[in-house]
Amino acid sequence: MVHLGLAIVTYVFAVVQTLIPIAFGDHSGIVLQLMPVVVALAIVSVEGWPVIAWAAMAGLIGDCLSSQPLGIEMTAAILAAFSIRWSLANRRITSAVARSLVAATATFAIVAISNGTRVILARPPIGIREVIIDLTFSAVLSAAIAAFTVLCCVSINRFLPPVRRHTAAEGNWMRLRG
Repeated sequence: MVHLGLAIVTYVFAVVQTLIPIAFGDHSGIVLQLMPVVVALAIVSVEGWPVIAWAAMAGLIGDCLSSQPLGIEMTAAILAAFSIRWSLANRRITSAVARSLVAATATFAIVAISNGTRVILARPPIGIREVIIDLTFSAVLSAAIAAFTVLCCVSINRFLPPVRRHTAAEGNWMRLRG
């Protein structure tokens, strides 16, 4: 169920990220990136190592939507997901505030690394002060969206009924008993 939710969020965020430059114009250096938010959601909601696959997929989609050199955002997303998953190897994050802080930190790191690398590769920074302000604002905005999205997902999840998991031994006998 978590993977289906992440797939839906990925699709919605890809559509929104595509429509934002059309709706507001692309006049400033501020770029709203939503695929790192998907990576952050995967980090805090997916158990185990499938989070790396989600990071790679969301990073590649983000690279394709940015129309910049491929692989920058995907590499940053994989590095962030791997380092956070490695540091939280056997620990589970249960607090909503802790989840939102981890998501905001991961999103900030991914956006800052990918945008900084793109600026350095694309053009030499002429006004370094303006570039740093734009990059920082983009990263903070994306991190705030990630924290808000995680808090909304945790709130929605509290109202859903718990899922009862069946063991392998119960499988066929439960159907026969009715």
